[in-house]
Amino acid sequence: MSRDLKILCVSYRRVQDSFILKPVDYDIKRAYLRFIERYCPPSWRLIYIDEKGPIYSIRYSGHTWSFNQQYRDVRQPTRRKVNFLGGYDPKVKKLSMIPMEGNASTYFCDAFDLIRLEFLTTDYTKLLIVLDNARIHTSRETLKYLNEDKRIEYFFLSAYSPELNPIEICFRNYSKEILENGSFFSKEDIIEETNIYCDYYQTLRTEIYA
Repeated sequence: MSRDLKILCVSYRRVQDSFILKPVDYDIKRAYLRFIERYCPPSWRLIYIDEKGPIYSIRYSGHTWSFNQQYRDVRQPTRRKVNFLGGYDPKVKKLSMIPMEGNASTYFCDAFDLIRLEFLTTDYTKLLIVLDNARIHTSRETLKYLNEDKRIEYFFLSAYSPELNPIEICFRNYSKEILENGSFFSKEDIIEETNIYCDYYQTLRTEIYA
C-alpha cells in the first residue's frame, strides 16, 4: 500500500511539474483511500484508527446559588479518566473503542492488540490501517510493533487533515450523544456507556445502509 502510494505521488508530481503546478499530496491520499474503500479485495479489511480522550468522570461537590435564584448542582471533573483507541470499518459500519491506560506507545500497542482481535478474523488475510501522523503513531516502538505482523499495512494521513479520517465523525457523534448528555461517576460508567454506544452505532448504521 505504501509502495503504491509513493509511485502515485511521484507520477503526480511529474505531471504537475510539467504544468508548473504545486503538488498536492492531500488530493492524492484522498483519492487513494476512496479507491481502496471501493475496490479492496473481500479478504482485506480497511480500518481507520485514532484516539479519543481523555474523558473524565464527574463528582458532585454540593449546591450553589445561580443568577436565576435556583439551586443547581456543582459538577467537577475528577482524576478518574479514560482514554480510548477507536477503530472504524467503513465497509461494515463497525465502530470499536478500546480503553487505554494512557497515551504512550506501549499503551497504544496493547490496545491495538484488542482492536485487531475485533476486526482481523480468520476470514481476512490483510489489515490496512489508516492513522494520522501523531507522535504516538510514528514512534519507533509503534512502527516496530506494526511491522511484526505481515498481514498489517499502515498508512499515515497528511498533517491537519482530520476530514480524511471517517472515525472523526464517529467521535463527534459520540461526544454529542454520550459525553454532552451524560454524567459519569466512575471509569466503569464511561466504559460501559461507550460499549453500549458502539453496539448501537453499528446496528443503526447497518439499518440505514441496508
